[in-house]
Amino acid sequence: METQDATLIDLLEIRMGIECTAASLAAQRINATELDAIAKSIEEMERDIGFGGRGTEGDLAFHMAIAAATKNPLQIYLMKNVSNFLHVSIRESLVHLYQDSQNIETIIKQHKAIFDAIRRGEPDAAYNAMRTHITFVIEFFSIRQLSMT
Repeated sequence: METQDATLIDLLEIRMGIECTAASLAAQRINATELDAIAKSIEEMERDIGFGGRGTEGDLAFHMAIAAATKNPLQIYLMKNVSNFLHVSIRESLVHLYQDSQNIETIIKQHKAIFDAIRRGEPDAAYNAMRTHITFVIEFFSIRQLSMT
């Protein structure tokens, strides 16, 4: 990505397309085991943050669990192949986002809203909740214009 002069915003725009669709599909196809994985990823984030961490691993697990719940092999393949970039995005995002504790609370609330919509089996609500989440991050970084290099 560095050779493409890609920014964090560029990656977030790609995530918007992939992950909003994933949330919608997950709401239609998820099973109890996958719901549990998403719930545990949120708990992991909250636990890590409670111990002074940034919740990066839980955050990544959250997004990957949603992709897995789509049961679409190409969706899963794409997420696995962008997972390194996704990990960079989440890590970089959280370093800056989590400097303000209010942002931490917002991210957790957004993840819970996505989870709740998926759990209720509401594809449009899940899509919109994921869109709200990624839009929040895009707007945060649009102000800062941080690059990934």
